[in-house]
Amino acid sequence: MGSYLDFVMVLLLAFGLAFEVPVATVLLSGPAFVKIKALKKNRGFVLLGIFIFAAFVTPPDAVSQSAMAVPMYFALRNRDHHGRTAAQRENSGARKRGS
Repeated sequence: MGSYLDFVMVLLLAFGLAFEVPVATVLLSGPAFVKIKALKKNRGFVLLGIFIFAAFVTPPDAVSQSAMAVPMYFALRNRDHHGRTAAQRENSGARKRGS
């Protein structure tokens, strides 16, 4: 029973950390610590990194690895969209103040 609880706690921690990454990058892209163009340029490497991370923290089967990697990738794509709209909103606000 103890090994099962350890396994469940590791998976909960891994999934929790995995889905905090997009939130952290949105927060970092707001004050321009991370450039959105750089994130879009390296999207393929990010996808590879996500699957490697998922391979290490999930059991050795494709279903659980994909269950972690695919939603995490779509969360990062959603982050790109929100980062782009936030940057556009910020730019339009700066133009209104400048004129």
